[in-house]
Amino acid sequence: MDGRRREYRAVGADYQPGAGTSAWRIGNIAVYLFMAITLIWLSVLTVDRASSVPPLEHNITIPEESKTIKKEEERVPIPVKQPEATTMKKTFIRFQEPGMTFLDAIKTCETFNCLREAHLLPKGNATYNFPHFIIAGYSKSATTSLYRYLNTHPAFMNPKKKEPALFTNRCDFTGKKMFCPPYRVKEYIETILKRDKFVKSGGNVIMFEATPRIFDLGPDLAEILYDLMPWLKLVVSLREPISRSISKYVMFKEKFNKGCFVDKPLDWCLQFSKDPFYGNPQRKYYSRPLGFWLDSFPVQQIKLIQYEELVGEGQARELHSLKEYIGVDPSLTEDALDFGLANCRHCRIHPEGWPMEEKVYRKLIKRVLLDVEELTRLIDKYQLGNGTKWRENWQKIWDDNLARCKQGMCHIQLS
Repeated sequence: MDGRRREYRAVGADYQPGAGTSAWRIGNIAVYLFMAITLIWLSVLTVDRASSVPPLEHNITIPEESKTIKKEEERVPIPVKQPEATTMKKTFIRFQEPGMTFLDAIKTCETFNCLREAHLLPKGNATYNFPHFIIAGYSKSATTSLYRYLNTHPAFMNPKKKEPALFTNRCDFTGKKMFCPPYRVKEYIETILKRDKFVKSGGNVIMFEATPRIFDLGPDLAEILYDLMPWLKLVVSLREPISRSISKYVMFKEKFNKGCFVDKPLDWCLQFSKDPFYGNPQRKYYSRPLGFWLDSFPVQQIKLIQYEELVGEGQARELHSLKEYIGVDPSLTEDALDFGLANCRHCRIHPEGWPMEEKVYRKLIKRVLLDVEELTRLIDKYQLGNGTKWRENWQKIWDDNLARCKQGMCHIQLS
């Protein structure tokens, strides 16, 4: 039985051969005809509408710069920072008055943005930037002695505080952004750096500060500080790392009764304490921050001083070189530091040396050795000094201490 019979029987109709066949065929033909007419009508309608709409290019003009931008986007360039000495974007948002000079602008500044834009204006008779430089590191590496020494030179004016610690203690870091309370920034510029006295001098005295922990924060701070003050010079003194760490533990115990050394043996603190604040001997303690500063600042704006040279036979040479780097007449002050005993704890506390097992001292030397090698490599690569001489000076300290060891015990004398 064919399909038509099943359909009829399903609805209860009597099937007669030939009955309904002609009607069924006529219905199919009508459906096909209707569909064909509909398709023809839609085709005509589409053509008419398309012919009535102007081409797209007649309505919208694509600018040439957009085409260029699109090509640039397709290339997806990788940004590479190449710092250049005192390079700043010329925004001039605040200072549009004709004839306005650097000093005219500085005397109104309460923010770093203002200072940055003021440094784009003609200097006139002003000699120095504001601020001109920072002693940025490291603690227990004669930074206080350097600070006092420079203040004896007639070209310098000391800040209200030696260590204002704005960038290290009073600002917060989130990613690559720094948030400082506006009143803190205003105080730093107006009061600590003595903005008005700088303006009154005609820009011919050097305003600076000395916060030694700044250089420690290179991974967080280097790029930010360059964006804020791209003219800034940095002075950094580095000391043999084991001596520096011991000296810092001793200072915090004696002066503040704080730190690991208060309730634990010194050798335990040097080996196992994880607090980076005390500069525990470790890999990449000096070299890693220096790498970030070199990535952000031009090498001409970074001055490294080896502490052992500064307090030893190279003192006159180092001080003379420092004054030339800052840009003052080196002949106006004697090339000699007056350390005294107030800030020289190792001169009066355990001058014979700190007792330590020889195996512990060798372990500490091994721990800092990779950092020293990387540091001296960077010094040579960027011509920041004589890396070989730096390594020899610190190696001599280690060798001399080991030579004094007897029956596995040493007395570690600090540099």
